[in-house]
Amino acid sequence: MKKISGISGSETTAEYQNKLKEISKTEQYKNFVTQKLVPAELASSIIGNLYTGSIFMGLLSTLSHFHDSKKEISGKKFGFLAYGSGSKSKVFEGTIQADWKNALANVHLFETLEKSVEIDFETYEKLHKKEQKQSIRQPKNEWVLERIENQIPNLIGARYYKWID
Repeated sequence: MKKISGISGSETTAEYQNKLKEISKTEQYKNFVTQKLVPAELASSIIGNLYTGSIFMGLLSTLSHFHDSKKEISGKKFGFLAYGSGSKSKVFEGTIQADWKNALANVHLFETLEKSVEIDFETYEKLHKKEQKQSIRQPKNEWVLERIENQIPNLIGARYYKWID
């Protein structure tokens, strides 16, 4: 593991925290954040808290960012880490494959996010408590949840979807 400049490992907790604060103000640190972390946070900053699902949005955001900016990242290694409340966390690393651009060609992540609709807290609570029984937006060209099985014992909880033109 690479040692952080200016930190020896023998500092007290207070000294260590102060040195980290100092490092976080350096140009080197700011450049690191801009180059390595910002692409993964672009979509999440629009969407809001996804909890540990943010790791996958971070991957999609990073790939979309480099696709849209036409930067070639084939063969590069990327690492992702997400943690949330409780015991849920995820870590993964992967090498970007040569055909990654083909997988992103029809995603249009940021254009899709521009069409998102902000909801108020009351609607959020209804969605969270599963009290909201109809979509808050008129579905178009997408799959929608039609129903959740609650009668047939071995299928209880199964979700049934339908396509809306």
